[in-house]
Amino acid sequence: MQVNPRYALTQVIAQHLMAYQHDTGVSMLAFVADVRGHYERTVAPSSRLIEWSTLPDIHRRMERDAGKFQRWLDDDSDARLPADMTESTIAAFPPDRRLMLQIEIADRQGLRVANNPKDAVSDITTLGDLARTHGQAICALADIFEDGRVDVNDRRFAPGALSAIRQSIAVLISMEAIIESKVFGVDHA
Repeated sequence: MQVNPRYALTQVIAQHLMAYQHDTGVSMLAFVADVRGHYERTVAPSSRLIEWSTLPDIHRRMERDAGKFQRWLDDDSDARLPADMTESTIAAFPPDRRLMLQIEIADRQGLRVANNPKDAVSDITTLGDLARTHGQAICALADIFEDGRVDVNDRRFAPGALSAIRQSIAVLISMEAIIESKVFGVDHA
């Protein structure tokens, strides 16, 4: 198992969240509201270990929740993102960003990620997804092969190429599972 020792899991999540906020302008309040919503939909009340704000004013409640969440991601805080929140935090990302985050997390454990066909019944993985991810991988590899070989001089291009390759593989695996499910009735639950 190959693990990247540079970042803790919480730091990886924080980096993806910062990139998401930078690229889309989504607010921390809106993101954490999605995290909380997922958590409350998927964890039975009797099993919940996270105490969210109970203020009656929605905006103030969202501010408190966002503040708590930010402290969990803060490197200087003693509080850490609870393991029970990891799944809901990942689920709060939009599908394309969620997949990138899941790929990075799984790769740390030597695993690969693919969309579950049960989640992809609406054909989330389409021919367009295949073309886009493969094209991105080929473009990323073009930078590496510019001099005709792969070596240490390609270090600056390698992270982008690896990410693009992993996304492309994930889409292929998802398409494989969709075909197995829809054509042959294979249950991937």
